[in-house]
This record gives sequence, C-alpha cells and structure tokens, in this order.
Amino acid sequence: MSNAQSSSSTRQNADLTFKLNRHHGRHGWLRLTPAYSVKLVSEILAASDRGIRVLDPFSGTATTPLCAAYADDTGTGVEINPFLTWLGNAKLATYSSASVRAARETLSRLISEAIRENTKFVAPPLMHNLHRWWIQSH
Repeated sequence: MSNAQSSSSTRQNADLTFKLNRHHGRHGWLRLTPAYSVKLVSEILAASDRGIRVLDPFSGTATTPLCAAYADDTGTGVEINPFLTWLGNAKLATYSSASVRAARETLSRLISEAIRENTKFVAPPLMHNLHRWWIQSH
C-alpha cells in the first residue's frame, strides 16, 4: 500500500470514530474513544426510512440519539455509566439563547479572573500516558 493510500485509509477510518466528532458541536464535548462518528451514524440514518425509532443500547455520549433528533427521527439511548448518562442528557437538552449567553458570560468572567489572579492549575494525577487523552496529533 502506498503512503497516499495509507493516509487516505487512515483518514477514512478516523471519519468513523470519535476523532471526527471533535469539530461537530455537542458531539465534540468529550473525547470518548469507543464513540461512533456523527458521519457514520448520519449516513446510516440517511439510508433508513424517515420517522423511524432508533434504540442505542450502549449509548455512550448519545451520538446516535442526537443524530436521530437532527434527522427528525426518534432516538432512545440506554447507558449504564452514570457520567455518560448525565452527559448524554446534557447534549440532548434544548438550551435557550439566554442560557447560552449567560453560560458564555460566566465562563468568560471565570477565565478572566483566573488570568488576572495568575491562577496556578494543579498538575494532573499520575497516570500512565495521561496526556494522550488531550494532546492531538495532526
């Protein structure tokens, strides 16, 4: 396989995983490595009848129910992990313009205060290769 083919294949495989979700609004809120990409789920839904009901028994971060909602389908996710259940519900919620504006203002104020006070951030806990979860290669 040539380098161009390998690069193309790698890029196509990345389009099916969480890596593609990083730039898709709510889908990019958390890097969950076993997550399916928005592209994959959207393509499956687009090939289906409209108005279907979708059940995702291992919903994770709710990619499938959220894509179903975007496609005017009904999506139900089931997840055993309490944090992922909370995150999925947060991603599926509807937020008013006023609440989004208030959140932006609050975050902006907190960031400004941290910068002004020269806040020192606590080092992450010692874990094997912890930075691989945040450092992204291009």
